[in-house]
Amino acid sequence: MNYAVKLNEKALSFIYSVIKGHSIDGWKLISDTWYYYKNSNKQTGWQSINGKWYYLETSGSMSTGWKYVRGRWYYLDKTNGDMKTGWYKDGSTWYYLDPTNGDMKTGWIKVSGEWYYLNSSGAMVTGSQTIDGKVYNFASSGEWI
Repeated sequence: MNYAVKLNEKALSFIYSVIKGHSIDGWKLISDTWYYYKNSNKQTGWQSINGKWYYLETSGSMSTGWKYVRGRWYYLDKTNGDMKTGWYKDGSTWYYLDPTNGDMKTGWIKVSGEWYYLNSSGAMVTGSQTIDGKVYNFASSGEWI
């Protein structure tokens, strides 16, 4: 059987470097998918790169968007894949991602001296809400009033 493989210039350069025994380090775009290499090894799992966190699948491909890892939700930028922290708006819905570890929060949280409630899907609530049988009112910006 004959197989034809179409490689772009970057892929050819990468293959040439590996054949020549050069160490491959850093981000590599291969067939429209980003991979991160350290000492010529494709990295996987959570990686801190230049002060930002990324999640790389078991294949080594960079994750983007919402990602569920070990029982927690995270948001990874759709363009560059870095983990977002703090307030994040997805469409018309606000979420709060822990400033330290990036996991999506639910329930009552206090941010900058104000209380907010995030429902079980992590969405910030507004208006009148019944929580644990009690009615609470929240501003359009989410603060408990």
